[in-house]
Amino acid sequence: MRGRLIAIAWLVLAVALAASFVGQVVGARVREDHFAQLADFTVETDPDVRGVLLTEAEAVLAGELARERPDKALLVRAFAVTVAKQGPAAEAWRVQVETRARSRIETELARRSPDQIVLREAWDVLALANPDLAPGLLERIAAVTGDHSARLAALREAVVDLVRLSGHPDGDDRLERVARARADLIGEGATRMNWAARESAPVTTLLNAAGAAALGHFNALLAPYRTQPPGERAADQPARLRAAWAQLKAMDLVAGDAETTAVYAAAVRRDRVPPVGVAFSVLMTGLLFGGLAVAFRRVARGPSPIDPMAETLENVEPIDLDTDAETLASKGRTTGADETHAD
Repeated sequence: MRGRLIAIAWLVLAVALAASFVGQVVGARVREDHFAQLADFTVETDPDVRGVLLTEAEAVLAGELARERPDKALLVRAFAVTVAKQGPAAEAWRVQVETRARSRIETELARRSPDQIVLREAWDVLALANPDLAPGLLERIAAVTGDHSARLAALREAVVDLVRLSGHPDGDDRLERVARARADLIGEGATRMNWAARESAPVTTLLNAAGAAALGHFNALLAPYRTQPPGERAADQPARLRAAWAQLKAMDLVAGDAETTAVYAAAVRRDRVPPVGVAFSVLMTGLLFGGLAVAFRRVARGPSPIDPMAETLENVEPIDLDTDAETLASKGRTTGADETHAD
């Protein structure tokens, strides 16, 4: 009896899980269909069709607002269609969307470890419903990862020094300092800036200034290859260019267009290959082609003639060993340290 009850319980649990999975799949499919239908809405849509789509948008919007974690794309689309009809009803929907988005943001900010994905989705919806309220909440979300004023000041100081020494040999150290300060500002792991901090106006402005200063120093180093003949360039210029290029890559910056990349490649091409490497490459290439020449000559000469009188395993008589013979060692006897006599 007990075993039967356990089996029934497992069966009920399996049916419930299957029903939940099917419900999720069907719900996702329905939301996709709603989104596809609402995506056809434009201001030039036929009035009769517009009425149907507006009614459907209101139903979809009400359903998404009731969900614990609404579908952001579907909610935004339904909200855009609903607001398009203007009037008191549209304003009422706008207030509901704003209230729901703000409630989600406040709930996450009250937690010890807020979910940044939920915060981003809710803030995007809030920025659509009430653009005037969004900047203040963005600052609060940015403050979740702590105060970044000291690191902002360090990066700002490094950028000023790099701009002042752009193209100068001392500017190479300043570029490395800017790249290091930028990495410290963005941070890693638990100290990493969240999306709100990175998109805030002070951080965005400073990161853009750092990128512009780094590119300015790199272009200053590359300028002699555009204007000066080879004999007037500094001997260490290619090495400095390579170091600057590496710093740009570390800062996720693109050095420039195809013409800039081609000039850089031409500037460092000869310097990048040391003479020892060239000599070794030539030696290995010579050995390779020499071996191929010997092999080709051997193949072209054909098979070597065979001497029929040569001794082989087939025409040599085997050695007859008499295993019954007696040797002196086996029949001898020892009489001293250096003498052996036969019996």
